[in-house]
Amino acid sequence: MLAAGRAARSLARKASHRGSTASAAQLARRCQSTLSAEDTEALKGVPTVDVGGLFPDAPSERRDAAHAELRQALVDEDAPGFFYALNAPETLNAQYLDSVYAFVEDAHAL
Repeated sequence: MLAAGRAARSLARKASHRGSTASAAQLARRCQSTLSAEDTEALKGVPTVDVGGLFPDAPSERRDAAHAELRQALVDEDAPGFFYALNAPETLNAQYLDSVYAFVEDAHAL
């Protein structure tokens, strides 16, 4: 979680000028205590999306909430264009995410 905490703090600083989108209490509740208090604090002001709600077995109200969070983070007029994914599956581990960032760096180097 250390890398996620550093990334979240960086994103929080970048997003702080756009205003808060989630309170620490909302984050803690939605994360079901999976984030440390430090990480929860670092995510203040960063849009969050419960990506667990995007899976086929998620209840419709959870899916609707995830879609609304995605829209607020990525589509709405004042959307920052990024979000912190909560309740992501284990397949989105640090090694996978590192490979995504490496691919993006290679693609931008072309």
